[in-house]
Amino acid sequence: ESLSWVQSHIAACLKTYAKCSDATQTVLPSRVLSLGKAANGSIEVSLKETDNARGVHACLSHRWGGSESDRATRSSYASMLEGIAWDSIPRTFQDAMQFAVSLGIENIWIDSFCIIQDDIVDWQEQAAHMASIYQNSYVTLATTTSLNSEAGCFWDSDASYERKFSVELFQERLLAPRVLHFSRHELF
Repeated sequence: ESLSWVQSHIAACLKTYAKCSDATQTVLPSRVLSLGKAANGSIEVSLKETDNARGVHACLSHRWGGSESDRATRSSYASMLEGIAWDSIPRTFQDAMQFAVSLGIENIWIDSFCIIQDDIVDWQEQAAHMASIYQNSYVTLATTTSLNSEAGCFWDSDASYERKFSVELFQERLLAPRVLHFSRHELF
């Protein structure tokens, strides 16, 4: 039900607004997480250097913390290019990846995986492009009430917690052409 609602609203956006219709095939960020479907239906994930290729990507806006495996480092970079084990990916990222794939999107940009976090030069270079990364995304998935990278995007209806969202980051929420908020009780 949620997926069809999202698909119909994105279709309406693309049809109605000229700015939205331009945001489908764009220059990809320099790195994205490539999402491939395996024969058994699972998602295969690897970090991909795009070399200015064009394509479609989603972004994830998330709250940091909750996992030590939620970031790229100089020591993990080469192995992430080869592939990232699904069970090592934090739940919030898994949920976002599954939702992106269900929308037909094969690339997702997650700052903590696509920027080498312990390399200040890489961080500065990538941060300089963050506005265009969000502006050129097909959709930004915002985990509006998620506590951290392990909490996930989806909750049971009897979830006992909810984080009040008090600060929205300018580039992630205002610059993106479409933002899909995952909250405790609704998708908006």
